[in-house]
Amino acid sequence: MSTKVSLRPPPALVRCLSTTNIIENPNGAVRRVSGRVSRYRDADMAIRWTAAGYLHAEKSFRRIQGFRDLWVLHAALGRKKTDVVQITKVA
Repeated sequence: MSTKVSLRPPPALVRCLSTTNIIENPNGAVRRVSGRVSRYRDADMAIRWTAAGYLHAEKSFRRIQGFRDLWVLHAALGRKKTDVVQITKVA
């Protein structure tokens, strides 16, 4: 059984969190910003450019659909694992 079925999030959250768009958008910004670098001197430099890319992407972030229902998902994730299993067996 999939996680989204066992946690039973609201439909608006399922629609938004079922795609990888939330992850791909900031990663694309990191690729665009760090693509200008021809040579990384060390790991710290790579981390700085990655952070710069995420800060650039942050300017265009919007609220996810169903953000008002995030408390439902938070409550479901806060339960013990056995509680979630019991919920799925009842249904």
